[in-house]
Amino acid sequence: MEVRPEVAWFAEIMESQLRNNDHKGGWGNNWWLMRRLQEEFCEVMMIMSGAENGDIVKKCSDVANFAMMIADNIAHVVPQAR
Repeated sequence: MEVRPEVAWFAEIMESQLRNNDHKGGWGNNWWLMRRLQEEFCEVMMIMSGAENGDIVKKCSDVANFAMMIADNIAHVVPQAR
């Protein structure tokens, strides 16, 4: 499968954010990940609304990374999910 340029670009940002946080350890449990996903999504909403300043692309990659971690955890439990 050929990866679209937009996906490859965003995946590189996601990987960079993951590497920046490697010191925090593994994925953790899904309930914690879902709470963090919600927190990061709220931060994106605050930036979009102008209530906060921040790097919207990095924040969006944080949202995507938490969603990916949840999906990865589920795929290990439900093999057909992969």
